[in-house]
Amino acid sequence: RIMKNCDWVYKPSHLYHSQLKKCLQKWIDILHEPELSFTKAKLKAQMVLFELLEVLVDIQPVQTGIHANESMTTAKYAKEIAEAIKRAFKKNCTQGNSDYTIHIQPIIASLGISPNYGLEVFQKIYKMSPRTYLSDLKLQEAKILLQQPRISLNEISSRLGYKNLSHFSRQFKRWTGINPSDYRKNNCV
Repeated sequence: RIMKNCDWVYKPSHLYHSQLKKCLQKWIDILHEPELSFTKAKLKAQMVLFELLEVLVDIQPVQTGIHANESMTTAKYAKEIAEAIKRAFKKNCTQGNSDYTIHIQPIIASLGISPNYGLEVFQKIYKMSPRTYLSDLKLQEAKILLQQPRISLNEISSRLGYKNLSHFSRQFKRWTGINPSDYRKNNCV
């Protein structure tokens, strides 16, 4: 109930960012205390959980029941859109067909949501457009594939839906500031 009314990302400029970060750091610190018994570590983790819940309750806006339900529906739709985009991307990526284009609006419409409303709720929850989300998926996949030297740059380009290597190379350089072959040289496992 608490999380449905909270943002999913808290930037350093947010009023409660430092408190949330402090709670999460305490949890991480528990993992680095090898002398703690399991029971003691569990109790400490529960104490930190209550601290975190206290901060999240403080973040809660005063809301009516209607607004809370609307917020939950908005988050649900945004998550469904994100998952549908990821599924479409992964499906096309594994087929290795360079002739695919993922169109966001039909994906949203297939979920029974109007495309304009879907774009609005996605932006509200994820603080980015679905197109930017798809671009981030492509970048992450590109980085993973580039670390595998047995996969050629042409194949990576094709898997990501680019018609040619030069288009992929230009886009990758826009994303990262370096070209794919240099990224591969610096990050190959």
